[in-house]
Amino acid sequence: MVKNLSWFVFKPRDKDEVKVAISDLDDVTQKIQEIRNRLRERIAKFSSEANIDIEAFETSAKALFEGIFEYAKENRYDLLDVGEKSVKFSTGTISWRNTLTHEEFVVRLIDGMEIIKVIKKLAVRKPKPKSKLKPKKKKKKKK
Repeated sequence: MVKNLSWFVFKPRDKDEVKVAISDLDDVTQKIQEIRNRLRERIAKFSSEANIDIEAFETSAKALFEGIFEYAKENRYDLLDVGEKSVKFSTGTISWRNTLTHEEFVVRLIDGMEIIKVIKKLAVRKPKPKSKLKPKKKKKKKK
């Protein structure tokens, strides 16, 4: 069986060579499938192990973030100078963002990663004010 045909073009000269080539092709495709199956198994095993580790760290991250959020919520006015929306620490920044629909609490880590929590959603947008113009009255037809 030829292990690597990538460096030349295969041109059979007779039926016997075609027969052998078909057998080799079958062997090669089976090897490809075996390698792909091993790769899938390894990826599945690695993913499973990694997900266990990730879940543990996500639980820790959530607890840390919630603690930071609660502290910042209780001490917001002590942390912020007048007119400021964020406070910098040597390890990162915490800030508040106001948008049209909600307020966000953001922790920006020193590496630039942001973790955001929506604090509250505002009421549904106010309806448009009614026009001050009065609709025109329809004129009555004279008979």
